[in-house]
Amino acid sequence: MTEQKPNTLLRVGCFLFIFGGILSCLVSVVTYMAAVGTMLDVDDATYDYINQAALEQTDGMFGGQEIMGVVSGMVFVMCAIAVIMLIVDLIAGLMGLSRSRRPEKYGFFLGWGIPLLVIGVLGTLMGGIFTPPALVGIVCGVVAPILFIVGGVQQNRLHNQNTSPRF
Repeated sequence: MTEQKPNTLLRVGCFLFIFGGILSCLVSVVTYMAAVGTMLDVDDATYDYINQAALEQTDGMFGGQEIMGVVSGMVFVMCAIAVIMLIVDLIAGLMGLSRSRRPEKYGFFLGWGIPLLVIGVLGTLMGGIFTPPALVGIVCGVVAPILFIVGGVQQNRLHNQNTSPRF
């Protein structure tokens, strides 16, 4: 176990995971709760229109109340996903900080960076790019994993350099 100077890319990636994860979760939850608040504040004319459209589209099976209930449930599921991703980001960031000085731990950064990059890209594609949660999510979901991957490759090179036999 060799202690080296911490890899700057990895440390920046760790801080982006930590602070970006917190900010992303807060922005997402506030946005989702605002959507629920807007739904609950629907006037009678709009509700009647939603109810009529729902009844027509579902052949009388579901009304506006059921549709609004499903949408509210989806919003709360999205909030739960935001909190779960916050926990994952905090774990990756905090564990990464302790490993950023040890080149032999390069696998940690590649192992976390690649799946989190895939999740971040998918989240960006599904959530759009120009919404407040998506802009914050790009930092935590795309930039931080890229820094983890590049920093992990650098750590791998350093580890191979340190462990290669010298003649």
